[in-house]
Amino acid sequence: MNTFKDKLYNQLNGMIEHRRNLGYKETTTYATLHPFIDYCSESFPDVTELTEDMISSWLAYRKYDSPNTVNSFLACFNKLSSFIRLCGENGYLANDGEYYEKQKEYIPTLLNDDHIKSLFHTIDTTLTRRKCDPPTEIISPLLFRFMFCAGMRPAEPLHLLKDDVNLDTGDVFIRRSKQRKDRHIIISEDMRELCILFDSLQNHDRTYYFEHNGKPLRRAWMTSRFRSLARKSDIGYLSERLRPYDLRHMFASRTIMRWIDNKQDVMALLPYLSVYMGHEDINSTLYYVHLLPERLRASSGIDWEVFNSVYRGTYEG
Repeated sequence: MNTFKDKLYNQLNGMIEHRRNLGYKETTTYATLHPFIDYCSESFPDVTELTEDMISSWLAYRKYDSPNTVNSFLACFNKLSSFIRLCGENGYLANDGEYYEKQKEYIPTLLNDDHIKSLFHTIDTTLTRRKCDPPTEIISPLLFRFMFCAGMRPAEPLHLLKDDVNLDTGDVFIRRSKQRKDRHIIISEDMRELCILFDSLQNHDRTYYFEHNGKPLRRAWMTSRFRSLARKSDIGYLSERLRPYDLRHMFASRTIMRWIDNKQDVMALLPYLSVYMGHEDINSTLYYVHLLPERLRASSGIDWEVFNSVYRGTYEG
């Protein structure tokens, strides 16, 4: 038995419980750190505390594909190490600038109508291969439409409880999402009918809206499933840079494009979109104007004098 490994897992579980008691959502920390803990228990069998060598060795072994994922791992590592220190034991903290890398601004991938039709045709028609896997043909059509048709962040549908979706009114209660704030959204009639169909195929005693074997679906499964489906579609060549989050970006940009095509006052409607999407700052919503095609950015539906006086170039997602 690797007692240090067991100790680290106990400390990790204790840290997650501690942060949840403080009101934080801990949805990715365990998934991020458990392969690191397993690696360290094999590569450093005689070590009894978290060290700098573990960080260096793990980063060289894991070879994260972007600075953003490196920084995400380091943030999780420091949370664990800080908790260990809080409990009176030693733990190395990765300092700013030592391992952290400058994050790259992510530019969303926006699909055209034909690409979207191809992607959702694949999502709607792909069957589950293994009986032990979540039934993708039932879950995926609704799960990914929550992002594309309702603008939800990828983690938000995974956190929905069964009773958070009102099948009579189409009201969806999103609990403590970004900035730990609640909000309500109203989904379209097509989405409400899809929810009714989905609910009829599920266990009515379940806790979470999307769950498998009594547990909520994990973000890692959703991301893996999305990329797999994208690869199988006609847009497979875009799959490596396409993320579930891009569906939310497409919801926002296409909403603005529809307003412009309908000759509506975009500047007057943007605050409503901002509240619907749960943005903390209107600048995060104004960001989507920059993603519009050139012909639409030149439209009279956008007051550029007002836009330039308000928009500061910040973005929170």
